[in-house]
Amino acid sequence: MSTPAVTILAANPFRAWLDGKREVSLMLSTPTTLGALLLRLPREFAAFPRLPVEDRYLLQSELLVYADGRFLRPDDRVAPGMTLELLPSTAGG
Repeated sequence: MSTPAVTILAANPFRAWLDGKREVSLMLSTPTTLGALLLRLPREFAAFPRLPVEDRYLLQSELLVYADGRFLRPDDRVAPGMTLELLPSTAGG
């Protein structure tokens, strides 16, 4: 039986946002959206900033969230059992 939680793995630049942890689990009894989950994180972790989830392009300039083989957008569904990776945006030319 799977745990009703989402696992968040933080790349080094984002570990300070999660109290210095590389991995955290959040209870999630029902599916939600990535945007709603990102808005919840500042309530769980004081150092986690409020991110611009209403603008996916602005959000993607601050961080990328990767799960299930793809980068997620704020309106994508997040369900218990998923693992989300917080990755830095990279500039390319």
